[in-house]
Amino acid sequence: SLFFTETHQELLLLSEAVEVKNYAVISSISHKLKSAFLILGISVLEPVFKEMEQLSNNSSAFGKIEELNHRILMVFNQARVEIKATQ
Repeated sequence: SLFFTETHQELLLLSEAVEVKNYAVISSISHKLKSAFLILGISVLEPVFKEMEQLSNNSSAFGKIEELNHRILMVFNQARVEIKATQ
């Protein structure tokens, strides 16, 4: 429960950073969330966070960053639904 609450806040910050093209914040949050998701066992997002972190150094890759952010949100919401279903 705590993971989903705190991670949701971080994902909101990440989405805001993507929206305003704040590459430094995108890189920082991606790095932080990569570890958080790995601890929970959601390893499918590790390469997504790594790619987002790398692409945040390249402003011409913005469309791909938006796509990766969308994928992260979908996996997060899916995991939240699955956890709630088991409670």
